[in-house]
Amino acid sequence: MPVPANGSCCSRIRATSEATGTPLAGMRVDLFGWNPGGWWVAAGAQYTDASGYYGFGWLRAGTYSVKFRDEGGLHLEEWYADQ
Repeated sequence: MPVPANGSCCSRIRATSEATGTPLAGMRVDLFGWNPGGWWVAAGAQYTDASGYYGFGWLRAGTYSVKFRDEGGLHLEEWYADQ
């Protein structure tokens, strides 16, 4: 997920079930940024709210990926766009 130079990208995003489209509340969302050295680096974490929304605010320009994790174990761990 590329972020433009102005950093406006990820202030309010909704996590939903791939199977049903239902919003996912309480999911951990881990943000990873691509390091110039050639690997992913942890860049932050949030939890989805009751309506499935999460956000990371202003980010530096770059390439990011997010991983969704249900710490309650109901849903499988999933990377955004299966990456």
